[in-house]
Amino acid sequence: MSGKTKEAVELLEKIVKKFNDEKFSLTESKLLIVVDQKSDKMQRAVKNIPNITVLTARILNTLAVVKAHKIIVTSKALEVLEKRAKSEK
Repeated sequence: MSGKTKEAVELLEKIVKKFNDEKFSLTESKLLIVVDQKSDKMQRAVKNIPNITVLTARILNTLAVVKAHKIIVTSKALEVLEKRAKSEK
């Protein structure tokens, strides 16, 4: 990702199409993106898109999950979440 909002919107629209949810809209629905590490480029790209929250897997919390209409989790973030869940047992 180059840090351009236009690129981020195009990528997210492609992903959102796979949700098969006609009611979901990038501009009106709350989207949570869970990543393993935040990058400056990603932060710049999504900061101007309303209703999008980006959190790392290490600081992901219940409130953020409950407030989101849809959640996108990267594969690396999923690995971090799995390790986090195992260590909390």
